[in-house]
Amino acid sequence: PTVVDPVLAASGGEPFLDEAGRAALLEHLLRPAVVLTPNLPAAALLSGRAPDALEHDFEARLAAARDLLALGLGAIVLKAGHGKEDPLRELVLLPGEEPLWLAHQRVPGPGIHGSGCRHASTLATCLAHGASLEDAARRASAHLAGLVRAAPQPG
Repeated sequence: PTVVDPVLAASGGEPFLDEAGRAALLEHLLRPAVVLTPNLPAAALLSGRAPDALEHDFEARLAAARDLLALGLGAIVLKAGHGKEDPLRELVLLPGEEPLWLAHQRVPGPGIHGSGCRHASTLATCLAHGASLEDAARRASAHLAGLVRAAPQPG
């Protein structure tokens, strides 16, 4: 599979893709061999919801993921770092299968730049080495948690 991490905005909130760019992404890049790895704000925007619509609502997360999957994707790994819950609940969704919610503890701290991209890259690497999507998602989350734990703390 091909992993597509739809980075729609910078960490500071500056948008990278306008509405036409998001439409082009949906039309040209999302295919059956694609595993889409959006964060919650990106999943909301790509599925036509408000950017903060998925922060607290797991049913809304599942609905957004199903809407995106219906566009012809192979799978979605909906990253949960922008969620307000602890433990975090990452969603793995494949066509015709039950949703899989992967829980992992939120790591306190300032976070790290590029965390979503690092998660997607680790997921892609694990898949390339033959891991199942569930295992790859678990490994990607664990790897990212380790990076956040090791990040320099303020002060």
